[in-house]
Amino acid sequence: MQDTAPEIIETATTPPHPQAKWWRASDMLVVLTAVAGVALAVACSGPSASAASADDVVRKGHLLYQKQCATCHGTSGDRIPVAPLTSKDFLASRGDATLLAVVAEGKGVMPAFSVARGGPFSEPDIRAVVAYLNQRAGRESTGVLAEVGQQLFVTTCVGCHGPKGDRIPIAPLNAKGFLNAKTDVELKDVIAQGKGMMPPFAMSAGGKLSDVDLDAIVAALRYRVEEQTALTARRGRDLYVANCLQCHGTEGNRIPGVELASARFLQSVGDGGILIALAEGKGIMPAFGTSSGGSMGVPDIASLLIYMKTWAGLNATSAMASTGMVGQGRDLFTRNCTACHGAGGDRVPGVKLLSKEFLERETDGVLLQTITKGNAKGMPAWGVEAGGPLTQAQIQSIVGFLKSSAVAASGSAQASTSAPTSSDVVISITQDTVKRGREIFMGTCAACHGETRDKVPTCRLAEADFLKQRGDATLVESITLGKGPMPAWGLVKGGPLSPDDVKVVLAFLKNAAGMGTFQEAPAPPPSTPAPSVSSPALSSELVAKGKDLFKSTCAMCHGETRDKVPTCQLANKEWLQNKGFDGVVKDATEGKPPMMPAWGKDKGGPLSAEQIKAIVTYLWDAVGLTAEGGPAQGAATPESKTSAPPPTPTETSASPLVPSAKVGKDIFMGTCAMCHGQDGFAQRNCPLGSREWISNMSLEGLMARIRRGKPAAGMPTWGASLGGPLSEAQIMAVAMYLGEAAR
Repeated sequence: MQDTAPEIIETATTPPHPQAKWWRASDMLVVLTAVAGVALAVACSGPSASAASADDVVRKGHLLYQKQCATCHGTSGDRIPVAPLTSKDFLASRGDATLLAVVAEGKGVMPAFSVARGGPFSEPDIRAVVAYLNQRAGRESTGVLAEVGQQLFVTTCVGCHGPKGDRIPIAPLNAKGFLNAKTDVELKDVIAQGKGMMPPFAMSAGGKLSDVDLDAIVAALRYRVEEQTALTARRGRDLYVANCLQCHGTEGNRIPGVELASARFLQSVGDGGILIALAEGKGIMPAFGTSSGGSMGVPDIASLLIYMKTWAGLNATSAMASTGMVGQGRDLFTRNCTACHGAGGDRVPGVKLLSKEFLERETDGVLLQTITKGNAKGMPAWGVEAGGPLTQAQIQSIVGFLKSSAVAASGSAQASTSAPTSSDVVISITQDTVKRGREIFMGTCAACHGETRDKVPTCRLAEADFLKQRGDATLVESITLGKGPMPAWGLVKGGPLSPDDVKVVLAFLKNAAGMGTFQEAPAPPPSTPAPSVSSPALSSELVAKGKDLFKSTCAMCHGETRDKVPTCQLANKEWLQNKGFDGVVKDATEGKPPMMPAWGKDKGGPLSAEQIKAIVTYLWDAVGLTAEGGPAQGAATPESKTSAPPPTPTETSASPLVPSAKVGKDIFMGTCAMCHGQDGFAQRNCPLGSREWISNMSLEGLMARIRRGKPAAGMPTWGASLGGPLSEAQIMAVAMYLGEAAR
């Protein structure tokens, strides 16, 4: 929902120095008026479009089509079944931006025709061909008049507005948001009748432009948006070749289950899903967004998405809904907008969607218009009327969510100083209620808040002042209905606590903070064992060869430490033993849907069987199993078709804990499931049970998140080194379990 800041072109002429004798306000006013009049006379005295017409553009496009396109598409344009160029519906489903991009950049076996790609067509030639196709199919398109309008703009408007149309700050004619805020009739009326210092141009008002000329200029302004999108697709193609071609291939389908040139696949994922995958990574695919350590900013990622749409034959200026989209504003925003704008609405520079101050500067009309029709910086149109997936009611619900959320955020400070009251909330602090409340708190709440009640900085349950400021009614409501990342615990919302349970928990909290009679001392935190130590690795010529191949081929996704993909733990001895030597060779050779491509030559990849064996031998050696590919005792051999079962972990005080998914499951169920649910899906913003979500994080990143927590969002610190209850071995075990359990 960003907009284009108009470029201000400074003039080379500077005013006379104030100390000059002739510098007087009255004299300068006369001079400026005269200069302005001359400038207007020169700039606005261009010829009419009588020599040019839309028919000329269409005729030119027809000749170019017959010369360059008819050989494959046929004279009538219906020779290729998947590209019926005579079909009005087919052309409309693509849109002019996609048609321009496909002619310019090519698609599949169709070569690129633009001069920039070594083809025969100039930019006007491409516009003429698309205009001809539209006119022949009976489809209305601004492209038919755009070429004529561009000529008129150059001769009539450039003197004041500049060649890009962005010279006058209050009228940025190159900004999609500015143009979309006005109808064709309004734009035409301003040109015809003039406005402010701008003189009238219509013949009926003393100008030189006919009614057809005025329509042509408006068409040219509108068509610039389509052309800009087509140019953006060109940038996206270059980014694809540089960053994606190696894994996804020339047809975009080298990775099983991922078909980047398929309209059905892109539509099934939606704009939001694609943008998130590009920005934050997915599975073994690394993150490309600058916010995640990659090299692509929001415009680059938007360019790549636009290219994929043109490649798949979709309308490049219209958004695709994410799967599972529902009609409420919060859900629509989360599924479709956070990929670019972030959950806080502030990822795009200069745009703070959840800031009350930002929203106060934007009218509801501007927000609705921008979401509906997109803008010039790469944001697609989301409105149904502009080819997008959202109705006006859904767009209005998004705007309503933004404005209500921003108001709630700005009003929270005031709310904290005047706690709500309710005669229905009566907290009885007795020995029985405090004892029962403590039992519920330790079994339900201490997992996040800690037994000392101070592990969540934003919810200081151990402080009497905090409890007083919130008030009994607010605290009961928060526990019952949930708040932010904290789930609802009340029976009315599907939680386990009755209204009486909630009240006795609050009785315990108030008493423990010194607001009652009975004091309860918290139990000491549990002791934690130290992590285990890895075995030393051997070395050999084959291992060295495999190591070099791994670094040049695999480390881009798996990392040189081999632990960047939680679902493929190449640095974990137990995981490799369980997988077996042949199992790892098979996966590397044939690929692992949906994200890992096949690397074996017999499957279309670049590596021979010997090279893959060398890589796996290196992996075996790196975790201390053996050199030359032979496993240590208890592990599968290269000749064996079955793999040995993983060792059973022990958790005694005499021996250190060995991290494993089994151990991690026990820890998760006893520590994390209280908030995240046993399936990991209880927190919508942190769906640990989702393979798509978990695959976006490396093992190291996931462990860091558990270790440090996210106190500002309500998740406490868990690492023992930072005062939490879990050792590094326990944290690794939880991460391993999440990587295997996600679905």
